Amino acid sequence: MRKITLLFGALILSLTACKKEGCTDAAATNYDEKAKKDDGSCIYPVDERDQYMGSYLVKDSVYQPGPNPTWAVGQEYILQISKGNTVKDTIFINNAGNYGAKKTAILVGSHFVIEANSGDSQYIGSGSGSFEGNKINYSMRSYVPGPTPNIYGKGSKQ
Repeated sequence: MRKITLLFGALILSLTACKKEGCTDAAATNYDEKAKKDDGSCIYPVDERDQYMGSYLVKDSVYQPGPNPTWAVGQEYILQISKGNTVKDTIFINNAGNYGAKKTAILVGSHFVIEANSGDSQYIGSGSGSFEGNKINYSMRSYVPGPTPNIYGKGSKQ
């Protein structure tokens, strides 16, 4: 009887001791498929775009080429940067040029490129820009009748 009790105890101990602890969440970067018990050690990927998301108070300057080229300083307005549920290199520039336009841009490090046929604006075309700390700088081509003006802007995160 004593042998049966010892065998039963050893069996119970071995079954509970076999539960490997680790990260059991497949969405984590340190997921362990062999782990049977979550030990709270899961590490999740950081989205590098998060640091740039938010509202920026910007001011544009517009260069109008042509026979009589001109510069015009625009008014301040809010430019909104968002990411939505997109791939890790895509951001949205909302209210581009203060036209209410939503443009798609590809982010590489702190620099972005605005795709020519992206978004919903008939006025804003391609462009590029960068983030430096809490500041944004950009240039965009505008599609309006006549010589195509270029928009240059900068601003600070609010």
